[in-house]
Amino acid sequence: MNHFNYKKQQLFAEDVSVSDIINQYGTPAYIYSRATLERHWHAF
Repeated sequence: MNHFNYKKQQLFAEDVSVSDIINQYGTPAYIYSRATLERHWHAF
């Protein structure tokens, strides 16, 4: 499952708007999905 999706032409990471993250923290920003990291960890 991919936890980065577009909704109404806006990118979201786990239901959090990437635009909101950038507005709050600035760029460059490295955005990770905790759910994806955990899924990969459990697969390992």
